[in-house]
Amino acid sequence: MSERNSILTVEQKREPKSSQFLRAENIHRPPQIELFSDPNSIPTGFTHGLELVNSIPWFEPDKKTLTIRGAATPSDLILTRLCTIAGQKIELTVKAATLNDCYRFPGGREELVFDALLKIASEGHNGVFIEDSSAVAFSLSKVHRTLKLHNGGKAKFNLNEIKEALIVLNTSAFDIRLFDPEGGSESYSDNLISGLGVLSRDDWLTSSDKDVTCYARFHPMVTQAIKKMRVRPYSLTHNVQFTSPAARRLHKHLSMVYKQASIAHPYTISLQTALSLVGYRNKNEAKVYSAARPIEKGLDELVAKRIIHSWNSESAYSSGLRGRQVEADRLYTLYPHEEYCKATKQSNAIQSTMSAKMRLIQSFASEEIKPIESFDDFDAVNKLSDITRRVKSMSGDQAKKVLQKRLDGGDDEELITE
Repeated sequence: MSERNSILTVEQKREPKSSQFLRAENIHRPPQIELFSDPNSIPTGFTHGLELVNSIPWFEPDKKTLTIRGAATPSDLILTRLCTIAGQKIELTVKAATLNDCYRFPGGREELVFDALLKIASEGHNGVFIEDSSAVAFSLSKVHRTLKLHNGGKAKFNLNEIKEALIVLNTSAFDIRLFDPEGGSESYSDNLISGLGVLSRDDWLTSSDKDVTCYARFHPMVTQAIKKMRVRPYSLTHNVQFTSPAARRLHKHLSMVYKQASIAHPYTISLQTALSLVGYRNKNEAKVYSAARPIEKGLDELVAKRIIHSWNSESAYSSGLRGRQVEADRLYTLYPHEEYCKATKQSNAIQSTMSAKMRLIQSFASEEIKPIESFDDFDAVNKLSDITRRVKSMSGDQAKKVLQKRLDGGDDEELITE
């Protein structure tokens, strides 16, 4: 059996129809997932975040609207959010998952379980591609241990809660549109994890075996981010320990977009933008001070975790009834903590190294063998896997030097035969 096919095996005779994507011949590890799952590429307590993906408000922050019990109209089960991330306009529609006794939107619990799956995918051989989609092999106990580890040794959720969160992630639906400046758009319709499969789905739903292996494909935007190496480390430990949704989402957003963090260049964000990034739906008639309350609570948590040193706000006013001035928005200025600035520089270096290694591997893929997504030629795949293994051990500067050497037409035989 080839190296690719031996990574994961499936007992075909027990395979349910819903999990036919789990055939062993569909499972492989292209260079992108090899780099993504290199444990030496991220500091302790950190995980790989995905640019744009980590800033999108997939999850419902408001506990009052998180779960719907009893009768519900179709409109009750759909949420629509608009936001702008790094100049990218986004429209997101979320449809609630149907559980036994209620409907549920993905919330904070689902967010942390999803983060744990990405963390597990970045460790060893747990991260794979199934056909052309990024995926992860995991177990309930592995998710439980991951969250417990980053929560100071205290269990974050029990196994039944984790199992239900996985069902919600697998059955709630997302329609997302990305608008470009020219008026076009790109659309994705999928679950955050799809094709959730095990040797027997019924066994998984009813089994008390917390170590049964599960497999799940990630949302297409996750796959695109991994393929393009739009990856940046951020502190998973902080995110697991935050108590407010605003702190968690704003921390992720800052980690992905605030790449030049320094005291001399504080980060500014309006209240309305912060609300949209967190996922709160601020009604026009709502008082600004009440809408700002959860955001400012989150900012205080960022201060407590030494993400930011301090913050201040400036109110913007507009004319109301009878010409009275009313507060319409607030502009927040966030001053980063010195520890966060150091972590950001480290993330920048890691991202630069991963990008350089990916470009080098792609140069071999395009010149020596078939394109990177083609896995029909086993000899070519094994050759690229060997090159990937050698490139992984390089520093970023080494990868850049070898890449430049190839571009200049130099001899790089030692890289392959060493």
